[in-house]
Amino acid sequence: MAQTKFDKQLEKEADSLVRGIGRVLAGRDLDGVKRADATFWHAGTRVLPKVEGKVRRRSYKPGWRRLSFRIALGAGVAESGYLATQDRLRRLGTTA
Repeated sequence: MAQTKFDKQLEKEADSLVRGIGRVLAGRDLDGVKRADATFWHAGTRVLPKVEGKVRRRSYKPGWRRLSFRIALGAGVAESGYLATQDRLRRLGTTA
């Protein structure tokens, strides 16, 4: 059975999502381009050859620091959303 255009697009998007989640959990740059010689445990010290453009400071940080920052940021956003809904529900309960 041949894949439809929608099926191919859905498969491509699912692959991109899985790769993105893998990059987040590995502490890599999210665009997939490695710019510095940093690893998960060691900070980078130099720019890799054939890298064009500006290399940001976060590319030199070890992967565990990038991962911890991303988890903390995500948890903060989730907590803010949770607290915003709880406050709204509490206010609606007291005014009724």
